[in-house]
Amino acid sequence: MNIPTGERVAETISVAKVDVRKVISDLQVKKFNGYVSVTAKMNYGFEDSALFFKQGSTIGSVHSFLSFEKAVYGDDAVSLFFNTFGAKFGCFDVFKLTSEQMELIMTFNDKILFRSTNPLKILDNYIKEYKDSLVEKYIDKSDIGKDKYSLLKEIGLGNIGL
Repeated sequence: MNIPTGERVAETISVAKVDVRKVISDLQVKKFNGYVSVTAKMNYGFEDSALFFKQGSTIGSVHSFLSFEKAVYGDDAVSLFFNTFGAKFGCFDVFKLTSEQMELIMTFNDKILFRSTNPLKILDNYIKEYKDSLVEKYIDKSDIGKDKYSLLKEIGLGNIGL
């Protein structure tokens, strides 16, 4: 999925230092166009998540399990976005885009769009602490420990810098 970077308006902020509900509320009030991207390393490797805004309304989400090369989109991804913010260690960035860029994202990445999530009730998905149980719905447990980094270690190439 290709998403333009746009203008970074907040950079590498610790998830432990902010209330994500306030961040989202502020962006809604400002009629923000762009997205919030959050990354954390948890029990199943790195997770990367984004919540998209158009004119201050939350329109979609995507969540990636980077070690497993698996992504979840739209309604299913929003709870994972909030779950990532519940991590003890992680950081987030906020990227501002133009209205035209948001239209392109919506057109070419329609799987990220919410179908049943009510944008006015997005904060109902808030999770205070990270929950492995949310992640386990989307990760095949037979693949745990078989991410590409573990495989490199297995064949003696674990010291290669990727």
